[in-house]
Amino acid sequence: MKKQFPFNFDNHPKPSDDFVQKLENKLFNETIILKRRSFKPIMSCLFAAIITVILFLSFSSNTIEQTDLLNSDTSSATAVRDDAAKVFIYQTHSTESFLPITKGKKSEALDNKVNIINVGSHLAKALEEKHIPVIHSTKDFTKKVNPIDVYKESRKEIKKVLEGKPRVEYIFDIHRDMIKRDKTTVKIKGQSFARIAFYISKTNPNYKQNLRFAKKINLKLKKKYPGISRGIFLKEPNLESADYNQDLSPKAILIEIGGVENTIKEEYLASGCLATVLAKVIKE
Repeated sequence: MKKQFPFNFDNHPKPSDDFVQKLENKLFNETIILKRRSFKPIMSCLFAAIITVILFLSFSSNTIEQTDLLNSDTSSATAVRDDAAKVFIYQTHSTESFLPITKGKKSEALDNKVNIINVGSHLAKALEEKHIPVIHSTKDFTKKVNPIDVYKESRKEIKKVLEGKPRVEYIFDIHRDMIKRDKTTVKIKGQSFARIAFYISKTNPNYKQNLRFAKKINLKLKKKYPGISRGIFLKEPNLESADYNQDLSPKAILIEIGGVENTIKEEYLASGCLATVLAKVIKE
C-alpha cells in the first residue's frame, strides 16, 4: 500500500470520527444531487473516490499495522532476499511478544504468531526500502529447545549464513525488554515510540569493535530522534547467553526494541527509525 501511495501515513493526523462522518454525508448528498441533474457518471465516481480516500486516511494506521502483521511470515526459516546482502537479522528469543497482544502476565508474554519476529521483519523491510539488502531469519529458535541452549541454536543459524553469504558483515539480534512501559516508551511529536537499547558482551573477542560500532549507531540515533535511545549496556553474559554470539562478527549487536508493555505499532515505529539510522551508517 505504501508503495502505491508514497505518503507518510504514520505521521498523518487522524481526522475525528465526527469530521469523517459529516464529510461523508455531505459528499454522499452531493453525489445524489449530481445524479438527479444527469451529470456524466464519471462525476459520481469521482465523489465516491473522494469518500473512499477520506475513509482510508482515517483508518490507514490500523490497516497498515494489520497488513504488516499479516505479511510478516513467522513460519519459514531464513529468507534470503538478496545474494548481495550485508545484513543478517534474527531473533534469538523468537516468541517474545507484548502484553497488549497476549493480555496475560509478563512472564507469559509469549506468542507463536505475533512476536518479536514481526518486529525484525518490519526492520528488514524498512532497510530494504532504503536499498540495504537483508537476510532475515524467521526461525523459532526456542522451539523444542532448553532455554539454556537457545543462543546455541541461533549461533548455528548465524554460522550457516556467514558460510553461505560471505558478504554479510552486520548482524543484529532483535529482542524486547521486560521492564515497565515508562522506561521503554517515548513521545516524539505527540506520537508514542518504543525506545531502543544496545547490548554488547564485554567478554567476547570483538568487544572493542562491537562497542565502537554500537556507539556510532547510538550517536546518530540520539541526534535524529532525541529520547528514543536508552543507551548502550555492557554485559558479562551468563552461561545461557554466552557472548550473545558477538564473537562471530566485529559488527554484531543485540538490540532491544521496546518492552513487554509496548504495542506492536510502537515497535514498528521504532524499528523504522532504527532502519533510517542503520542505513546511513551502513552506506558511509
